[in-house]
Amino acid sequence: MWKYFSTLILLVLVILVIGFVRNNYYRNINNPLHTDLQLAANFGELRPDHFHMGLDIRTNGKENLPVYAIEEGYISLVKIELDGYGKAIFLDHPDGKTSVYAHLNRFNDSLEAFVRRQQYATKAWQQEITCPSAAFPVKRGELIGYSGNTGRSEGPHLHFELRDTRTGKNLNPALYGYSVTDHTAPVIQGLYWYDRRYSTYERGPTPIALMGEKGDYRSKKQIVKVSSPVVSLGIRADDRVDDSRFRYGIYRAQVWLDDLLIHEFALNNFSGSESRYVNACIDYSNSVRSGLVIQHLSRLPGNLLPVYKGGDGLIHLKDTLQHRVHIRISDVAGNDTDLRFVLKHSNYDPVEHDLAPVARMLKPGQSHVVINEHVEAQFDKNAFYDIVPFALQVQKDNRKDAASALIRLHKPIVPVHSRYLVKIKTRLKPGDPLRRKSVIQLAGFKHKTVIKGVWDGNYLQGRFDELGTVQVLIDTIAPVVELSGSNDGITLPEDARSISISVKDNLSEAFLLSAELDGRWVLFEQKGSVFTHFFDENCKTGKHILKIIVSDVAGNVTSTRYKFVKQ
Repeated sequence: MWKYFSTLILLVLVILVIGFVRNNYYRNINNPLHTDLQLAANFGELRPDHFHMGLDIRTNGKENLPVYAIEEGYISLVKIELDGYGKAIFLDHPDGKTSVYAHLNRFNDSLEAFVRRQQYATKAWQQEITCPSAAFPVKRGELIGYSGNTGRSEGPHLHFELRDTRTGKNLNPALYGYSVTDHTAPVIQGLYWYDRRYSTYERGPTPIALMGEKGDYRSKKQIVKVSSPVVSLGIRADDRVDDSRFRYGIYRAQVWLDDLLIHEFALNNFSGSESRYVNACIDYSNSVRSGLVIQHLSRLPGNLLPVYKGGDGLIHLKDTLQHRVHIRISDVAGNDTDLRFVLKHSNYDPVEHDLAPVARMLKPGQSHVVINEHVEAQFDKNAFYDIVPFALQVQKDNRKDAASALIRLHKPIVPVHSRYLVKIKTRLKPGDPLRRKSVIQLAGFKHKTVIKGVWDGNYLQGRFDELGTVQVLIDTIAPVVELSGSNDGITLPEDARSISISVKDNLSEAFLLSAELDGRWVLFEQKGSVFTHFFDENCKTGKHILKIIVSDVAGNVTSTRYKFVKQ
């Protein structure tokens, strides 16, 4: 009897262990790293000029963790790019979805060898390779690469996306099982109202003091009084999850006025090409000035992001009565945060006040041309999200490297959605050799952009995606190349696995034209201004000569040779 009972206990333990291992396996296999899913960022977070279009999966500061396919399918696309995804793999699956794995350090051995052959065949590091379905089939859980920090990444992690294969729309992975334990409601930091008789670029936010916590908020004042008959609301909020210090983007927001739903958005099912509409979903001007990001609880006229339901979110107060406002912020786990207050229009004035005629009004949904004797700027109908009281200013500049006046195209605190064409009149006559060394520089709020431009008579023209101060400059200074951490003629340590160069330029980012090792093209990878060659079969032990040719945007070229010994 005891023997039978002992056998039964052992069988139960075996079943429990198998169940635990099985549950752990299927829980972890939903994470491409096959570990407990920990997120540094979620889908829909607000980023400069874009929404975050996937999940940033933590690697705890480590690189080269194995990355596995989440489902069976085939590798349909491989990318290697300086910015953006860095090294990335796209997998198409039978269920109609595509999974994306980005910022990788390297691919699995067979794919790495294939890509390397393509790079040497085309003599180019950056690649975008479309693969036939039969070339690289994968099974669920198969190793496809290793995590890293390539592309526009500020630290080691794995960026993971889900897309609809047919439409290319990005899907919120948390709605498809890629989620973490979360019983924590979103947190509200601030509430604001806007006078919508005016453009949101003309009148800034007015704060509404709040009180409350743990999913339940209200205004400090019993009645919130506003001085406009047409207002909209904005909010600063983020999502939290259990046992994490990270702050995430909110998933859904809803606004009711007197129990009528007047506005709603839910962040799911839109494409990367539509992601730039994030600049219409926030108070862009305020975020540039102060760093505080306020999300609009309304839809600006030029905002075409397909995530909205209900109305435009404008609150029309046609009387001086009290009106109940209810805002609900939700995460994908179903945790809700509610904010309630009473809104009243005081000093009722039904007449909308016009803006003072101090600038030309550029309206969304219409194309515009702004022109004077020095410059012409052409904006298409999708350029602006709200009315822009556009100001154009011209200032003389007598610097030696200046080939045009200094032209201020309004202010960089107003976003532009689509690239616009700017044509700048220069002082350089046709046939002047300095035309070949001319570039257009745009100074935005915090950084500068330099492009080559195209000549059209006395005008140099080019396209930009932000406003600011533009000017034609003459650049005759070549880039500077340095052998990083080494000297010419050095003998490298036996454990050296790579050799790097750094490149600097006076105006723009320089790029690598060519790198040759002992007279043969050799592959260099780029991260920022540093170019690195990882030693392979092309660099054996012994003496070597490395020839580097780099160029800047203006076409100034630097050619450098280095000698080194590899042990």
